Amino acid sequence: MSFNFLLTSLSILAFSWSCNGDMIADICAQSKSQAISPTTCARFMRSDSRSHEATLGTLEQIAIKIAKVAVKNTMNVAKSIRDLNNTGEISVCVKVCNIAIDILNHTTKMDKDNKQIALSGAATYVATCDDAFEMNPGDQMPAELKEASKIAQGLILVVLIIASRP
Repeated sequence: MSFNFLLTSLSILAFSWSCNGDMIADICAQSKSQAISPTTCARFMRSDSRSHEATLGTLEQIAIKIAKVAVKNTMNVAKSIRDLNNTGEISVCVKVCNIAIDILNHTTKMDKDNKQIALSGAATYVATCDDAFEMNPGDQMPAELKEASKIAQGLILVVLIIASRP
């Protein structure tokens, strides 16, 4: 009797773990067309110890936290650049990253529709950093900043993918 109970308990635990694992895989598979690969998405999402037993709501919290860290990293990379030729672009990057972080901080208090709009806006703000360099062909966006911006945009879009789920 106790062996069957143990076997049943282990089966339920394994099933719930694989469902959550599959949920991360499903979410990250949707990031394929976005700025980050599904592998990168899964690596970031699984970096939080809560992810293996997370509900959709917890995964959203994890994704918001990770996206904020990525946006802060983009801002820090921008601040570390000491090129006098692109101070205007760097200033834009810092400003738009601050706005994106502010949006991410407030998304938990929003209803689903407003959250989706706000998250799209946050990703667009970070993309404005890239646009600032593209609008001035004489200044090239440093590779490290470009990569940080790409990851931040991709992780914000992962939050949007989660927020769009039923």
